[in-house]
Amino acid sequence: MGELSRRERLVAAAFYGATALATIGWWALLLLVPASREWFFGRRFAGTLPIAFLLPDLVSALLLAIWLVPTVLKSSPWARLGAALHAGGQGYAFLIAVSLAAQDPTAYPGVVCMMFSSGAALAFAMRLNQAPVLWGPFRFAPAPPRDGRGHWVEALKQTAAMWLVFLLLIPAGMAAAEAALGWNSQWWSHPMRMAFAVPVFVTCGSVGLWSGWVMTHLGGGTPLPSDHPAQLVVAGPYRVIRNPMALAGIAQGVAVGVGIGSPLVACYALTGAVAWEVLTRPLEEAHLEKVFGAPYAAYRQAVRCWIPSPPYRQSQDKLGP
Repeated sequence: MGELSRRERLVAAAFYGATALATIGWWALLLLVPASREWFFGRRFAGTLPIAFLLPDLVSALLLAIWLVPTVLKSSPWARLGAALHAGGQGYAFLIAVSLAAQDPTAYPGVVCMMFSSGAALAFAMRLNQAPVLWGPFRFAPAPPRDGRGHWVEALKQTAAMWLVFLLLIPAGMAAAEAALGWNSQWWSHPMRMAFAVPVFVTCGSVGLWSGWVMTHLGGGTPLPSDHPAQLVVAGPYRVIRNPMALAGIAQGVAVGVGIGSPLVACYALTGAVAWEVLTRPLEEAHLEKVFGAPYAAYRQAVRCWIPSPPYRQSQDKLGP
């Protein structure tokens, strides 16, 4: 997988620094504003401070996170162990939050917060330890020869499978678990939530399908890494954002969470964004630069990954490998 780039080290260090600051702020809030304890621990445990959180927060989310900032920046080999321990501590805190919410459903918001925190910590730990993430259908391999229609049909199959797993089965499982445990959030029960969720889901789904069509007809491949195109694609939505399908998929996940009234599903989608940014993006961009060289480097310099940029002029560079 290769060593982390300077940008990756800066992002990781910023994450651990932000984790430490958030931990300090969180405990200050709990100590100075006792009423806030109900937001995280529920009504049953609001009168106390669960000491079980103290160990993972003090050791992992504070001291270890502070130590990891310079350690990651210096590319010390100890950063790998520290990141793994930090992720373990955050995972332990997540399990504590689940345990509290199982006893008192009003402690459910703490589960949502810790799900995002522990998921992000796991993603950074995997990247720092260079865990293999591109395997099976996510490994890099060129697409076999097909015509544009053949690539498009293959892309539709891939999209249907992704939507089925990540936008239906997993959210349905989470929603079922929430219902079984009585984790019903009043914050997400607004009757107008479908007025937001449906247009966002349809619009972003259309962007994803449009991106796939452009990729298959102009690139000679599909968006899946194991079936990637032979030509660099900078047309359609790719003119203004480098990975419109990732952004569209994450927005669809949030829309599903809002639509079914599940903060946990929305948090799952946002955690997926962190995982893609930390684990997949660096490897994908390194592979694209290796395959397409200077044209891709110029495109990456001109077009942002998450925020739309001014339209990229396709004639700026030769687009072949």
